[in-house]
Amino acid sequence: MSIYFISDSHLGDGVNEEQKIEKLTSFFEYLRSASPTRQSALFIVGDLFDFYFEHKQVIPKKHLYIISKLRELRESGVEIHYFAGNHDFWIGSSFKEMGIKIHKEPAILEIQGKKIFISHGDEFTNSWFFRFILRNRVFIFLFYLVHPDMAYKIGVFISRLSRKSSGKNIMTWKTLRKVTREKFKKGFDIVIFGHIHSPKYIKENGKVFILLGDWETHFSYGKLEDGKIILDYWEK
Repeated sequence: MSIYFISDSHLGDGVNEEQKIEKLTSFFEYLRSASPTRQSALFIVGDLFDFYFEHKQVIPKKHLYIISKLRELRESGVEIHYFAGNHDFWIGSSFKEMGIKIHKEPAILEIQGKKIFISHGDEFTNSWFFRFILRNRVFIFLFYLVHPDMAYKIGVFISRLSRKSSGKNIMTWKTLRKVTREKFKKGFDIVIFGHIHSPKYIKENGKVFILLGDWETHFSYGKLEDGKIILDYWEK
């Protein structure tokens, strides 16, 4: 089984939009075409969208294309896991209805003889205010009452504030490396984070720490196959 990991394309933020969509489309098509001969899984480790909020009967129009590609990918037999990030924490039931597994918290994966810790990584920053908003049931309920067009504008504004806050307060990759070492002591073989937008692959005593980078400028991804994990770059 081949398992792929991507994060942080931030669709909708206006940065390299055409290139991001083009590369994601070709990447999804590669996975879809390979699935009949080899079982595959895709882990989206947060912030596929720069902002996402799904009302019960309404989903953001501008993201319909990528959502349709995810549906095609899932229908082809590719297993998909979606980790909510700090920009798309409010992903809704339409993803579950497609058969995509949603993770609102870090997850532990034990496969191919490896114990893996997977997290978007925002819980290791001090942007507590935005995490409080994202998880506050009262705020979410009130947001549902707002007209979708206005709600989207508010969400984009909040997303921009979150980006500025993360830029000032985010822990450096070295601090995440410290967190990783703590996970290694607890028996994890591989630790995977998104969020930082800076791809890194560090191997220590046979254990691996990966920062996935992004799909805005780096187009980097992790791949686990036969118990070995690599960090690579999508160039098609």
